[in-house]
Amino acid sequence: MILKLKKSWLFLCTACIMAMFLAGCGHAVNLTEKRIDGIDSQITIALPGNAHELPLPVTLDPLTQRYLKGQRFYGEINQGLHIGIFTVSIDSGQMYSDLHLTNGQDLGNTLSENIERASQAILSSIDAENVSAMQEAASVSGEHAVKQTYTFTADDKRMKAQLLGFSHGNATWVILVACDADSKNAPAIDDIMKSVTITK
Repeated sequence: MILKLKKSWLFLCTACIMAMFLAGCGHAVNLTEKRIDGIDSQITIALPGNAHELPLPVTLDPLTQRYLKGQRFYGEINQGLHIGIFTVSIDSGQMYSDLHLTNGQDLGNTLSENIERASQAILSSIDAENVSAMQEAASVSGEHAVKQTYTFTADDKRMKAQLLGFSHGNATWVILVACDADSKNAPAIDDIMKSVTITK
């Protein structure tokens, strides 16, 4: 039941993020540190412009709705980079109580496995071809994180993307940055991901 809940969050956020980025790229990138507010968490990230909060027209399953405190989706297409930032918060105290779990108990699957399933589903849904993926452990402000790097073709373009997923308290964050793999902007993907810091 909890596994289904976690998988739903990551699938939804990855779906929303991936839907944004199939377009062209541009010139050299100038990045500025920006604050992104979640429901009960906050990060800073270096961006080429200002990520705007976007509507998230997703109907969540009843189990997710039961523990959902809120979710936010921010997006930006700027200087050839396609950036999506999704965060969702749940009432984990209530969830642990209702399901008779101890705080910190493994919920049945790792963040890494959930992100892998979600990214594969999304790549399949957008007809990505020639997919090459690499996943590695990472950390964000001392929190365990998962980083995926992949290349693929879509709409006759060679694309490069990175996805970073992590949890902090009640919040889960998923950040995706993509660009035409042949663009001069592609190296900025690494700079953006390395800049992510949890501030609250």
